[in-house]
Amino acid sequence: HDDMYFCPNWDKVFLSELNKIQDNTDFFLSGTMVQPFESYINLNCGDTVNNFNEDYCLSLADTYDVLEDSDKAHEFYHKAIAIAPKDLNIWIHYVEFLMDEENYSLALEILEEAQAHISDVILDYAVAAVLLESGQRQEGFVLLGKALTVDYEAHKHFYQIAPTLKEDSAIQSLILH
Repeated sequence: HDDMYFCPNWDKVFLSELNKIQDNTDFFLSGTMVQPFESYINLNCGDTVNNFNEDYCLSLADTYDVLEDSDKAHEFYHKAIAIAPKDLNIWIHYVEFLMDEENYSLALEILEEAQAHISDVILDYAVAAVLLESGQRQEGFVLLGKALTVDYEAHKHFYQIAPTLKEDSAIQSLILH
């Protein structure tokens, strides 16, 4: 069942709570159904593995990132990518997560994998950001310069991916000239 995916072992937790209730005690247990149609909670995450919703997986990954559960975040970034490998947004979210973890080598691997699925200058900006943030400045500047010549306006994504690089005067100089 799909409910087992989102709430694994919910039935065991429910039974455990039932067993805590003493005999001859008033109690009320309730549940809320999440449905892919107009209901109390309307959430369409797909009903088979073939149409599972990548946005939901991405949201879970981002949530686990905020909760500092790195393993679960990785798991759901991978699931989102598996569902929609041509969705640039998912790849960029994952790279930003990896950069926050200072896992630059994996970020570069992920970007190489992304480039096998998508051809977009934003991925070049992302690679440049990872290289620059990881201390590989010469390679990063070369790639940033190339990306700027391909699509200057897309440089705004560079700072979204690596906001700390806004303070780097050498980078600012390259972008502004």
